[in-house]
Amino acid sequence: MPSSIISLLASVSKQITIYLGSFTLIAGVIGGLLNIVVFLSLRTFRESSAAFYLTVMSIVNVGQLLTGLLSRIMSSGFDIDWTLTSLFYCKFRSYCFNVCASTSMTCICLAIIDQYLATSSRVQWRQWCNIKVARLLVVLFVLIWIIQGIPYLIYYDQIISTTTGQVTCINTNNIFVQYTTYGNFLAFQKILPIGITFVFGLLAYNNVQQLGYRTIPLVRRELDKQLTVMILVLIVFAFFTNIPYTVIYIVSTTAQFTQDPVLSAQIQFASLVTTYLVYIYFACSGKQITIYLGIFTLVAGVIGGLLNIIIFLSLKTFRESSAAFYLTIMSIVNIGQLLTGLLSRIMTSGFGIDWTLTSLFYCKFRSYCFNICALISMTCICLAIIDQYLATSSRAQWRQWCNIKVARLLVVLFVLIWIIQGIPYLIYYDQVILITTGQVTCINTNDVLQQYNIYGNLLVFQKLLPICITFVFGLLAYNNVRQLGYRTIPLVRRELDKQLTVMILVLIVFAFFTNIPYTVIYIVSTTPQFTQDPVVSAQIQFANLVTTYLVYIYFASPFYIYVCVSNRFRRQLIYVSFEIYLNRWQPGRMAINQVMPET
Repeated sequence: MPSSIISLLASVSKQITIYLGSFTLIAGVIGGLLNIVVFLSLRTFRESSAAFYLTVMSIVNVGQLLTGLLSRIMSSGFDIDWTLTSLFYCKFRSYCFNVCASTSMTCICLAIIDQYLATSSRVQWRQWCNIKVARLLVVLFVLIWIIQGIPYLIYYDQIISTTTGQVTCINTNNIFVQYTTYGNFLAFQKILPIGITFVFGLLAYNNVQQLGYRTIPLVRRELDKQLTVMILVLIVFAFFTNIPYTVIYIVSTTAQFTQDPVLSAQIQFASLVTTYLVYIYFACSGKQITIYLGIFTLVAGVIGGLLNIIIFLSLKTFRESSAAFYLTIMSIVNIGQLLTGLLSRIMTSGFGIDWTLTSLFYCKFRSYCFNICALISMTCICLAIIDQYLATSSRAQWRQWCNIKVARLLVVLFVLIWIIQGIPYLIYYDQVILITTGQVTCINTNDVLQQYNIYGNLLVFQKLLPICITFVFGLLAYNNVRQLGYRTIPLVRRELDKQLTVMILVLIVFAFFTNIPYTVIYIVSTTPQFTQDPVVSAQIQFANLVTTYLVYIYFASPFYIYVCVSNRFRRQLIYVSFEIYLNRWQPGRMAINQVMPET
């Protein structure tokens, strides 16, 4: 069983490496080169210190992708490891990779500090924001990182493994390994840049809000606004792409998590996925994201959702579990969410085919079905974690509420509530001809419903309320699970409660990190001062596109999360896949009784 899980994760990892890695590499290199061309083609940008930092960052990001990601694609995706065939490349890759990563993080820190000073009310602070100081600082820090990286050239070497007899490219100095792990990577490349950008990002944002009250030339004011918004959006994106990898990296360095081969394979898979989040940050074109990432998410999500439904309905233990029932309903509506929301978005943004403009029925139906599915999905995850809190409680009267009858009643009740609540979408969504462009568009025609949709439906019911409920009851359920070993509960029941609780808790954590960015960007997009400038508006739309796909990834992810964290779910997946459906398609075999002939 463990070997089948490890091989499954290895196979999935290889496909992710080839397809997602290749897309990220191509999009990132093209995007980086276009950044350089744009920043160098306009005199205003050439004379701006913040734009200079972003230009240098684009250059080293391209270097980061070519030395780090390209090598990973070739080794993990196609089994061609250049570090094993060339001692020079073994040393050069680690050296160049770390110099580029450190320089990139330094540039984003310098850029936000520069914008904080540039938007400051103090004249002496604004004097530090000039191209000469910027060039001096960049040269200084590049020299620091070049010198700091020299040990990579010395201590990285090709070593023959004593266990496997194969050549590998590794760090041969134990002290330098510790420095690389905790000093260079965690401190210089993750924690320190995140802390600096967070603090100065807030300060710069506060300064930008005060710009309108100062006597600053209009051109200068607008340039500072645009550069600050560009950098702030990049910082937010960097935060949500680097934090998951940092957490997984810390876990992977903890010995107790890497001794079990199955758990080690799961951590390696999580490390692979979060690594590509970091590379996506370095790559960071909207249409390509829509087509490739959207189609991948849609296919993976629908297949995963269908497999969830089959597995939860194939095992009697799951069919009789109220928590599993909530997860089954959630899988059904998640498929509906992907088919009504994501599929339509792919066709519109990716291929220019908008079904809401050609069909009045679809204009109304999409908004109605999309919102109902989203609300039911969030309701189910809330009910599931509350159910597990009650199921793992020490009070018998609370545990009595965890049964399939109560679960069915609650689901029917909430489904009816959301169906009735969504009726105004069928009434007020309509095809309207815009006076400014003369084109048909599908929009909400009622101002009251528009305000309710933004602040009531999306922010409260779909985001803030579910996040609060799942956070509180998640902590309570986690505390209950830790106490299960001290209670007289049947072993089978205890293990089922543990696994269901872990499945739901991991899904909640993933929901948190995929929904929070969209919520923040959505609030920003509803603020008029950020959407009046067409450049800033375009940047917010791009950030909205990326964070929207994070939300869709959440709706597509439950099956893959369950496979990674639940042994019971994996066993049932293998049983359903191989024991039931595979054997069903095999031709029937006739048992032949051989009789010894009589002599």
